[in-house]
This record gives sequence, structure tokens and C-alpha cells, in this order.
Amino acid sequence: ERAFWALVCAVERLGVEGYYSEGMTLLRADMQVLGTFLERKCPKVAQEFKKHQVELLSICSEWYITWFAKSLPFYSVLRVWDTLFFEGFKVLFRVAMGVFKRAETEVLQCGSFDSVMQRAKQWPRCMVEHNELLKASFVSLPLKRRELLLARDEALCRVEQEDEEHKRRLRRAASERSDKSAASALSSLPPPTRTNTTPTATRPSAKTSL
Repeated sequence: ERAFWALVCAVERLGVEGYYSEGMTLLRADMQVLGTFLERKCPKVAQEFKKHQVELLSICSEWYITWFAKSLPFYSVLRVWDTLFFEGFKVLFRVAMGVFKRAETEVLQCGSFDSVMQRAKQWPRCMVEHNELLKASFVSLPLKRRELLLARDEALCRVEQEDEEHKRRLRRAASERSDKSAASALSSLPPPTRTNTTPTATRPSAKTSL
């Protein structure tokens, strides 16, 4: 129970509740922010990903959701968590860019989408020298919290607009399907039968003819 509440406090302190909500809105926004800063700090890596149509969400989502617990070596995780709980969520961005910076040579050797995805899981696991990783993350790639928050707000607006547009498309598609179903049901009905409204001639009775 203590571990559970410690985790709850950590999530609230870092302000990453949106990583685990339906739709993962905050996570998707942070991936856009990471892409923006990656273009500035590690342009060669960003260009390589763009060339092979690699989305950061497919590589970095596990890093952010688990705070690198399943990606980095154990002692590197401890060092990262020390700084994470001291400085906040921006450490996730710093370490992610630090991993890409140190793996830049390997990234540039990837010649296809499949090659990038196969090697991506190995990049953080090779960061055994945690001091070098933190040096690359904090010294070589400075990142201002204010600038990061501004970029996150803008990305959140874009993601929310995308979600709203997606919902509108779904509603429109559902309405069109409903209209088509109704039209199909009407067309499958048999044509109405015509009733003969012409009055039938009555035979005169014998009494009248007499």
C-alpha cells in the first residue's frame, strides 16, 4: 500500500497524469515537444527519423511512461530518478535527447524504418556509463523549463484539436452509415400491392326483374 501511494505522489509531483489517461493526450503532446527540441538539439537524428518516417511515439512512449525504468540499466535509472524527482518532468526530455545524442552514430547508420525500430530498444540499454549519459543530457543539451512549458501548452492545443476533429469525423461517418442503412432497408421492402377500387357490377335480383 505504501508503494502504491508513493507512486501516486510521484505521478502528481511530476505532473504526468495525462500519460496514463484515456487517449494519452499529454504523452502525445510531449512527443511533439520532444520532436521540436530534437530538431534543434540533434538535427541529424531528427532528419534521419523524418527520412524513414519514424514517429517518436513508437520509440519513446515506453521511456516516458515508465520513466526509463524498463529502458536504461539499473544504476543509470537510479541516477536519472534522482534528478527526475529533484528537477521534475523536464528530465524526461533531457535524458531522451541525451540517449539520442549518444546514439547518434548508430542512428545515422540505420538505412530503413525496420532497422531503426530494431535498434531503438538497444540504444538506452547501452547507456551503462550513467555519468556520461547525464553529462550529455544536462551539459551538452541545456533545456529551459519555461520554454518547455510553452511548447507543451501549444502541443496540447494541437492534440486536443486533432482529437476533436477525429470525433467529428467519426460522428459524420456514423451518420452516413445510418443513412445508408435506412435507405438500404427501404429499398429492400417489397413494392406495395395495388387494390382494385373499381366497383363490381351487381347482378339484378330476380324480384326486381319481375
